[in-house]
Amino acid sequence: DGHLAEIVRSRGRCRVWSAACSTGEEPITLAMLLAERGLLERTELVATDLSETATGGASATAAGVERDMRRG
Repeated sequence: DGHLAEIVRSRGRCRVWSAACSTGEEPITLAMLLAERGLLERTELVATDLSETATGGASATAAGVERDMRRG
């Protein structure tokens, strides 16, 4: 496991900010890794980018991925 998993386990809850994420690959990857370790429920992922056009599509994709991962 990496540093992020250790931090979430030790703190109980965690907020992760993914800056300059444009189309959302980075936060989606983080969500998948956290879900595999059973830590997604205890983590808030915040993803931002200057381009609202890029993050608009990423938001819709991330919401669908998050919903699917929470279902199992």
